[in-house]
Amino acid sequence: MQKSSYGTIKQNNLLLTAAERDLLQADRPGYGTRSKIESAFNLVNSTVGAGIIGLPFAIYLAGFWTAILLSVIVAIISQLGLHMLVVSGKRVRAYKFAVLMEYVFGRPGYYFLNFLILVQASGACVSYFILIGDTIPVLLQFYFPQYKSMTERSFVISFIAIFLYVFPLNLSRSIGSVARWSILSVLCLPLILITLLIRAPAYAKSHEAPLDWKGPDIFGALGILAFAFACSHVCFSVFLSLKDQTIKSWTITTTLASIMSWFSSISFAIIGYLSFGKDVQPNLFLNFPDDDFIVNIGRFLLGFSMILTIP
Repeated sequence: MQKSSYGTIKQNNLLLTAAERDLLQADRPGYGTRSKIESAFNLVNSTVGAGIIGLPFAIYLAGFWTAILLSVIVAIISQLGLHMLVVSGKRVRAYKFAVLMEYVFGRPGYYFLNFLILVQASGACVSYFILIGDTIPVLLQFYFPQYKSMTERSFVISFIAIFLYVFPLNLSRSIGSVARWSILSVLCLPLILITLLIRAPAYAKSHEAPLDWKGPDIFGALGILAFAFACSHVCFSVFLSLKDQTIKSWTITTTLASIMSWFSSISFAIIGYLSFGKDVQPNLFLNFPDDDFIVNIGRFLLGFSMILTIP
């Protein structure tokens, strides 16, 4: 009797529940349910996170034109990295990042990569929670000062993490199940950009923003840019959520995601830098006063987007 190959059981031959499909989709091919657009939004949501806030500062550090060039290079390298990971995984039938690392470097490589992913993902989640703490509590303090407990930073972050979207959305075994939330999160980005476009000209007059090639710290800028485009840790999770799990489909998905991520990120960076120039802070929203209503809409949307990005 011929042994069935890994991941060859088809959905139409089994009456799978959503939970069963979610479990199978998490670690093996053949059970994906998401379109290329949905998967691309998942990648964008994983890419465009807290790092976007520091991109105007990165332009200042590298110089305007150098930062634009570096952002294109980093986006292309990130897209190629995602493509090569899946091509390599399909060839050796390894559909987890750490398993692929083990195939190449043995068991030490498996543990080493898991450690790196733990550090990288934990650091990213911490930065997201910090950003939530920089946005939501500020709004609550300004608009609801009479409710002291609601305005405490630690309480607000803990409440959001446990009772709102963060914990419930993390209960899923597959990243495909949060695709619709990713779309909602990504759609917040153009609205944030609109709020900045409306208010930025009012602040740009008092700040100098030279369009130079050279800045004070190009390597620091490169680090910020690299963090802003990092999403390799979700590569296989997103691929396994695809309904059409072919290299062509994955190439289209990663290309769409890279283009959307680059335009969203660089638009935010340029608007922020041209508004505050050399005076721009590492967190762009710290440049704006707390009582600017339109900017506060952007603050809320950014905090809401971060809540949906963590899962």
